[in-house]
Amino acid sequence: MMSSETPRSQRSPARATGKAANAAEPPVSWRDGVFLTGSSIWCDARRRRDVCFASSALAVTTRGHGQLIATPTTMALLGAVAPGHLPVPLRKPFTLGQLKIELFPSGAALGAAALRVDFGDRSVVYAAAVQPGDAGVASMDAGEVRRCDALVVDAPFGDKRQRLLAPDRAVTQLQSWVDKQVFAQRTAVIFVDNWLRGLDVLRALTAAKQHDRWTIAAHVSIRQGAQRSATVHRGMVTPVTPTATRGNVIIWPLAGRATLQPLLAKRSVATLWLSGDAYDKALWATHQVDHGLAWADAADREALLEWIAASRARHVYVTGRCAPTIAAAIGATVLGPPEQMQLF
Repeated sequence: MMSSETPRSQRSPARATGKAANAAEPPVSWRDGVFLTGSSIWCDARRRRDVCFASSALAVTTRGHGQLIATPTTMALLGAVAPGHLPVPLRKPFTLGQLKIELFPSGAALGAAALRVDFGDRSVVYAAAVQPGDAGVASMDAGEVRRCDALVVDAPFGDKRQRLLAPDRAVTQLQSWVDKQVFAQRTAVIFVDNWLRGLDVLRALTAAKQHDRWTIAAHVSIRQGAQRSATVHRGMVTPVTPTATRGNVIIWPLAGRATLQPLLAKRSVATLWLSGDAYDKALWATHQVDHGLAWADAADREALLEWIAASRARHVYVTGRCAPTIAAAIGATVLGPPEQMQLF
């Protein structure tokens, strides 16, 4: 297992990009974020860095970073308006110093991307979470893969029992469940893990044929995200009602459930928990929900292992809460603390 402390020689990365790496140095290292050896680029850094790639709007904050590299959608969701930031379209390679860089879809969420850096003598992909195949949501780019020498990927799921629904199937079941509750004159409450997942749900519901029978309300963080995303995806997100009291469909972060309870007084309510962890029905009772759908922003074990194999990477580094499980299965290296960062 790689040490969580970066060697002293790497703590002040070279400003010139494309600097040749010592053959004995690993291609990446961890210190409150992933550093690409021989460059000035950090990925999903948790504290200030001069140059930082953001894989999604959940991965970083705008505070302190000198230059953010991300998709235009992620920039909009973050509210990153500083002139020094670098919004990069998907699949449009560009150069940064001597490096050739490409952002390509990870499929994990609206605006999410993976980063491929070509150093000339080697290539490194920082993927964060990936959701291969059909993303199942209107205007969502499906997760793609790129060949590389070294790969860093997040593994929030790794147990063989954690079988997740394919996104397109999950969306169909979600829409059917909502329509059934509304037809029965119940308020359909959908709990999500974070506001970015709430945006996925909002977009999936507004794309449904039945949506004209639904009045959708959402937590303020989800409404703000919808407004910001509309700056780069005009017309994609249908406006939601300003308060939960006006909706017969409500999308809310599970962690903020207590703030929703007073608004549901004297209403007939059905609750759905939408999460990768919802595969475990025992957790439905723990979270006091009527039903669950195992739809996540990342691949399950089988899909992730297939995606890793397709990259043909010689060196694989795994982050996230199930990193030890996935790393043990393929002889990879665990990188960073074994946990998945969630920001609401």
